[in-house]
Amino acid sequence: MLFDAKRNRQFFYYSNLILYKMNTIFYGKSIVASAMAAIAVILSVLTGCHSDLMDDSCCAKFTAFEKEFAKTLSSEKDVVKLIGFRTHTISDDERPIIKQLVKAHGEELAKTNKVFSDDLSYCRSYFPLHTAIVEYDGKTYTADEKGVVSIPYLKDISKIKVIGRKRSETVRGTGSNIIEEDRILLKEAFKQEVRNGVKTGYSIEKNACVFDFKVLTSMNESSCSKIASTIPRLKSGAEYNVSCVDNHGGQNCSDAFGIYHGRCPFDANRCMDYNGIFPNCDNPTGMVSSFIAWLGSDCDLAMSWGHCWNEYM
Repeated sequence: MLFDAKRNRQFFYYSNLILYKMNTIFYGKSIVASAMAAIAVILSVLTGCHSDLMDDSCCAKFTAFEKEFAKTLSSEKDVVKLIGFRTHTISDDERPIIKQLVKAHGEELAKTNKVFSDDLSYCRSYFPLHTAIVEYDGKTYTADEKGVVSIPYLKDISKIKVIGRKRSETVRGTGSNIIEEDRILLKEAFKQEVRNGVKTGYSIEKNACVFDFKVLTSMNESSCSKIASTIPRLKSGAEYNVSCVDNHGGQNCSDAFGIYHGRCPFDANRCMDYNGIFPNCDNPTGMVSSFIAWLGSDCDLAMSWGHCWNEYM
């Protein structure tokens, strides 16, 4: 039976994503084509791998990347590698350009830890959980800059929880973070569990943990794209977005981490999230740069190195 209780809960969990995709699908298409596409979206949600074709090879592609990515973080045996990913949906209008980018600049995109679905309807952006704070058996441990942590007497890797990250001069925290002295804490820990029918975290190779930072349907949802805020920070955990410039102590990620791709005139007062491989230099101010302009940008590279993942928390 296709719709068991768990899948039903997962269906409702992703209802907003389905509506978003349907709004995109219905524009300029026949009723029949739109209905078929909508069914494909619903089926993709129910697979857990978000593949429009429900193809296990799609999930295998992500798993293969995760295993290889974990190896690049550390070759030591007695450590745990911590990895996160964010899923970006790709609209019908973006897909032809994405296809060109993947064909012409696949190697460059791979350096920013991007893995695209076979039909280019979405991609995953992976990153190490740079200086993550984890909890295991009642004790806390801090990972290094590659998201690698040593936990003595580790018996069950599935019990590891990510509770936050270390605070630094270049990572100060955002308005939605809980800030306690030198720690940036999550409101709710990342666990390896199934929630609403979706895996929020899982283990691979017995020495790596992967955590799902959910679906990003629009770059409007990314706090990194906002112009530097002049509003003083409220108390920890206040509900408002703080730009990446504020998160990085008054610097954008280019200056904070020494990443300068060029392509567009440099603006130190805002996030360079629009100087990607296919840049949008003409009018970035007052609007959110597109997903396409972000790919390969200074901001994208900073994210792929794990510098900014607290902006997703």
